[in-house]
Amino acid sequence: MIGWSLNSQSIETIMSSIEKAIVMIMESIITVRCSISGSMSRSRTFILAWEKYRHARDQYRKILSTRKVVMLDEYDYIFVAQKFNWDCGIACCSMVLNWFDTLILNDHPLYKLLTPLWTVELYCYLKGLNINCFMCTRFVGVSPSHKHIAWYNQNYTDTELDRVSECFRTARRMEWDILQDEISIQDIAKFVGNDYNIAIILVDSETLTFRNRGVSYAGHYIVLLGFHEDSNTFLYLNPADTTGLKSVSINLLDLARSHDGTDGD
Repeated sequence: MIGWSLNSQSIETIMSSIEKAIVMIMESIITVRCSISGSMSRSRTFILAWEKYRHARDQYRKILSTRKVVMLDEYDYIFVAQKFNWDCGIACCSMVLNWFDTLILNDHPLYKLLTPLWTVELYCYLKGLNINCFMCTRFVGVSPSHKHIAWYNQNYTDTELDRVSECFRTARRMEWDILQDEISIQDIAKFVGNDYNIAIILVDSETLTFRNRGVSYAGHYIVLLGFHEDSNTFLYLNPADTTGLKSVSINLLDLARSHDGTDGD
């Protein structure tokens, strides 16, 4: 799983500005009441404080209005469909970049590989664009068990393994957070249930879509947007589908993301 949170420092800075402006306003009001003779200059102080308050308030409202609250209603804006049978990860990254209003780099080397990408490659790509995110996985590195899964066999080459291993080395060198742990579906629900968080997760598409093509595993990335506690369902965007917000039960998503081959990414 790759998760994103709105930078908490941005909110804290704005809230601090609001609090300081309110203090200035209150001090101005008290001072004006205590000294009528200086009311003209102190009225100007009050106006200045009020303008600072309005500016900070408007910034805060802008953050609230441009994040997930609006995004759930305007998901067409961020949706990106995959073009081939291997680029679901790139499409999901593009959706995240749309969510962050960040320029999508179509000339990035990842777009030229013409092969399914590993989670760590997507993670390093986004971190390289200064996107505030972290990665969770059960296995840091290339799991030897993958070579026994047919879906991996076609891409389990020395060149592929070297490329993926280099990404893990880059992440360690840059001190980018990769958490090796078993993340529960409840933790994921709590994370994306926050209005400022979204996540890319790796699932078995056969399990997620109830298809039975005689394939033991088919890795696929989707973007989780939120969680509804009342119905125990996740909201997500699937780059393999036409544009549209999808929902899936917590139990089904847990089966799809826990399937052998995902590493719980």
